[in-house]
Amino acid sequence: MLATQALADNMLTPENLYRDVLNGKISINEGMLAENIVAQQFASSGHKLYYYSHNDPETNRSRIEIDFLIARPYDNAAGRFRVSPVEVKSSGWYRTASLDEFKEKFGSRVGNEYVLHPKQMVRERDRISLPLYMAGLL
Repeated sequence: MLATQALADNMLTPENLYRDVLNGKISINEGMLAENIVAQQFASSGHKLYYYSHNDPETNRSRIEIDFLIARPYDNAAGRFRVSPVEVKSSGWYRTASLDEFKEKFGSRVGNEYVLHPKQMVRERDRISLPLYMAGLL
């Protein structure tokens, strides 16, 4: 439905449009679709959908954008809640500058950081990268 709304230029979306997308003749913003899939998984798992954005006051451009925020209690914080930022990546190559800046800005109030991507699971200290299909398990 999201693809139909994003690509439709009139009330009816021809069948050829879907075929062209699948055959790579028309490019679409895969990041938008991946974020929407994760949002649906989070909502169906009972999470409220929160995001974080911070603009640089000098340039008025977004400096930090975090796709989703999850609050959960942590054992190593005496059961207190910490915020876990979640970034959604649609391709295998990406940067995590926003996660790095978010952690630097909020420090000990940040729990695990999650990257949902089309690769296998990887854990590096407090950053856990998971396949996109595991979003509903967070």
